Amino acid sequence: MGNAIIEALKTAVDYIQKVLNVSWAETYLMASQVMDLNISQIVNPMKTVRASIPKYICNID
Repeated sequence: MGNAIIEALKTAVDYIQKVLNVSWAETYLMASQVMDLNISQIVNPMKTVRASIPKYICNID
């Protein structure tokens, strides 16, 4: 389960960093305040975690 959480967090932080063009540390701090991690599956051997980023964070109009 821990690996799935780390991978979801890293993927989401990398995405936000790329979209907003800010440092990884700034992105990680922001993610800790606005992002939700949801455990989607724990029954079967493949653990699934979903990172949810609010639309207003990455709104690129």
